[in-house]
Amino acid sequence: MGKFENAETVLSEGLSRHPEDPGLLNAMVFFTLQQGRMRETLDYARRLQRVAPGDPQVRSLIRDLEQRLN
Repeated sequence: MGKFENAETVLSEGLSRHPEDPGLLNAMVFFTLQQGRMRETLDYARRLQRVAPGDPQVRSLIRDLEQRLN
């Protein structure tokens, strides 16, 4: 569990300094999705979509997450 917490801390700190970094946002999408934290994943995916609005995979992920959460 400590490794997950450390990874999340590092990613969160990176995002606080670089809130629109697509690599960090993508990593948080993957990280939170792997932990089953769908609401947070959706939030990060929406942020990623604002940074990369033309990415069809991000659009598809958002649509899928919205369906799961409704």
